[in-house]
Amino acid sequence: MRLHPETLGHHAEATDPTLVEWIKDRLDHLLGLEATTVVIVLGLVLVLFPLTLIVLARRQRRRTEQAMAESELRRSVESRDPSEPAD
Repeated sequence: MRLHPETLGHHAEATDPTLVEWIKDRLDHLLGLEATTVVIVLGLVLVLFPLTLIVLARRQRRRTEQAMAESELRRSVESRDPSEPAD
Protein backbone atom coordinates (compact mmCIF):
# COMPACT_ATOMS: atom_id res chain seq x y z
CA MET A 1 0.00 0.00 0.00
CA ARG A 2 1.34 3.38 -1.02
CA LEU A 3 1.20 6.21 1.56
CA HIS A 4 0.16 9.62 0.36
CA PRO A 5 1.95 12.63 1.85
CA GLU A 6 -1.31 14.23 3.05
CA THR A 7 -2.14 11.18 5.20
CA LEU A 8 1.17 11.22 7.06
CA GLY A 9 0.09 14.19 9.20
CA HIS A 10 -3.31 12.71 9.92
CA HIS A 11 -4.27 11.51 13.39
CA ALA A 12 -6.73 8.90 14.63
CA GLU A 13 -9.05 11.35 16.48
CA ALA A 14 -12.11 12.86 14.81
CA THR A 15 -10.68 16.34 15.37
CA ASP A 16 -7.23 17.73 15.83
CA PRO A 17 -6.67 17.61 19.61
CA THR A 18 -4.15 20.44 19.48
CA LEU A 19 -6.62 22.68 17.65
CA VAL A 20 -9.46 21.79 20.02
CA GLU A 21 -7.28 22.59 23.03
CA TRP A 22 -6.22 25.91 21.47
CA ILE A 23 -9.85 26.88 20.72
CA LYS A 24 -10.88 25.92 24.25
CA ASP A 25 -8.06 28.00 25.75
CA ARG A 26 -8.97 31.00 23.55
CA LEU A 27 -12.65 30.81 24.49
CA ASP A 28 -11.81 30.49 28.17
CA HIS A 29 -9.51 33.51 27.91
CA LEU A 30 -11.97 35.65 25.90
CA LEU A 31 -15.14 34.80 27.80
CA GLY A 32 -13.64 34.44 31.24
CA LEU A 33 -16.25 31.86 32.13
CA GLU A 34 -15.84 28.54 33.84
CA ALA A 35 -16.38 25.34 31.89
CA THR A 36 -19.63 24.58 33.74
CA THR A 37 -21.09 27.94 32.76
CA VAL A 38 -20.18 27.43 29.11
CA VAL A 39 -21.77 23.96 29.13
CA ILE A 40 -24.97 25.34 30.67
CA VAL A 41 -25.18 28.22 28.18
CA LEU A 42 -24.53 25.95 25.19
CA GLY A 43 -27.06 23.44 26.51
CA LEU A 44 -29.70 26.16 26.78
CA VAL A 45 -28.95 27.34 23.25
CA LEU A 46 -29.25 23.79 21.93
CA VAL A 47 -32.62 23.36 23.63
CA LEU A 48 -34.07 26.82 22.95
CA PHE A 49 -33.17 27.00 19.25
CA PRO A 50 -35.42 24.11 18.11
CA LEU A 51 -38.19 25.20 20.49
CA THR A 52 -38.07 28.71 19.01
CA LEU A 53 -38.29 27.28 15.50
CA ILE A 54 -41.32 25.20 16.48
CA VAL A 55 -43.09 28.20 18.01
CA LEU A 56 -42.37 30.38 14.98
CA ALA A 57 -43.52 27.67 12.55
CA ARG A 58 -46.80 27.19 14.42
CA ARG A 59 -47.40 30.93 14.54
CA GLN A 60 -46.76 31.23 10.82
CA ARG A 61 -49.09 28.31 10.07
CA ARG A 62 -51.84 29.90 12.18
CA ARG A 63 -51.42 33.23 10.34
CA THR A 64 -51.51 31.47 6.97
CA GLU A 65 -54.67 29.57 7.90
CA GLN A 66 -56.34 32.80 9.06
CA ALA A 67 -55.36 34.61 5.86
CA MET A 68 -56.70 31.76 3.75
CA ALA A 69 -60.00 31.74 5.67
CA GLU A 70 -60.36 35.51 5.27
CA SER A 71 -59.58 35.26 1.58
CA GLU A 72 -62.14 32.50 1.12
CA LEU A 73 -64.78 34.53 2.99
CA ARG A 74 -64.02 37.58 0.87
CA ARG A 75 -64.38 35.54 -2.33
CA SER A 76 -67.72 34.10 -1.19
CA VAL A 77 -69.05 37.59 -0.36
CA GLU A 78 -67.85 39.01 -3.67
CA SER A 79 -69.34 36.14 -5.66
CA ARG A 80 -72.78 36.54 -4.06
CA ASP A 81 -75.50 37.81 -6.41
CA PRO A 82 -76.44 41.36 -5.33
CA SER A 83 -80.12 40.70 -6.11
CA GLU A 84 -80.28 37.94 -3.47
CA PRO A 85 -81.37 39.06 -0.01
CA ALA A 86 -78.65 39.10 2.65
CA ASP A 87 -78.90 36.56 5.45
